[in-house]
This record gives sequence, C-alpha cells and structure tokens, in this order.
Amino acid sequence: LVVPGKETPALPFETPARLAQAIEDIYGEQTSRGICLRVGRVMMRHGLRIFSGTLGLSERSFRLLPPPQKVLRGLELLAWLLNHYGDQRVRVETKADALLLINEKCPHCRGLRKAAPCCQLPVGALQEGLAWIYGGKRFSVEEISCQAAGDPSCTYRIPRNPLT
Repeated sequence: LVVPGKETPALPFETPARLAQAIEDIYGEQTSRGICLRVGRVMMRHGLRIFSGTLGLSERSFRLLPPPQKVLRGLELLAWLLNHYGDQRVRVETKADALLLINEKCPHCRGLRKAAPCCQLPVGALQEGLAWIYGGKRFSVEEISCQAAGDPSCTYRIPRNPLT
C-alpha cells in the first residue's frame, strides 16, 4: 500500500499474509478469523477518515444516491483505490442477486496454502465500509474463492440487500 505523498510503500505487499499466518499460529484458526475480521473493520473506519474526501464520499452527489447505487459506487471507488495506491488488481462485477469484488493479486493470502478461503481482513473491511455507506445496516459478505485455496482470484460476494 502506498500512502499519498510518499514514494515508498507503507506496507510491503507480502506483510498482510505473514501477519495473518502469525496470528493463526499463535491463536488458532477460529480465533484468528475473528481477530482479522475486527482488524479489517477498524482499518476501514480509519481508511474512511483518510480517503473519504479524496474519493468524494462526503460530497452531496454521493450522499444523495440511493443506497444500492452508493454500495456499487463505493465498491468501484474501493477497487480504484486499491489498484491506484496498492499493487493489486481489483474489479467489481454485478450479478442479479449480488455484487462481486474480485482481487486477482491479493496481499492477504499471498504465499499461503489453505483448504478454504482465508482472507478475513478484507471481509471485515468490506462489512464496515458497507455498513457506513448503508447507514449502519450490516451485510453478509462472504469470500467465495481464494488464491490460498488454489483459485485464480479472491472473490467476495456482497448481497444486494443488507441483513434485516
């Protein structure tokens, strides 16, 4: 991740995967999943404070969009941010019942081999960002494919509607 105004990366690309693996080694798989979800939520709150003005999230034109359009626009802006300031390849696809955020170069599982999807930090970040966009309502974000499990990309499924 490159911070605006700095020439060198603030965080080497492989660091998130190493940190996630270290947390799992210390606390076990189940507890590490919860820790990474919480860390992702906190990181998104912090990121929203830093980037909301840059991305236009505080502008009236964004705030007045209907919530479903704000969610799509927010995901598109997140993809742009990760592609522009990070060493990632992220895109958004729309399906009839969900949106997909697809990361073809994921730092959260780089070099890891797992039997199931393991990128909980981005799941937590997406949950928090979507709750912020949708006025506090939570979404059931699910990682449906993961490079650590041998898939070509880490793909996150975001349902069209929040949980009730």
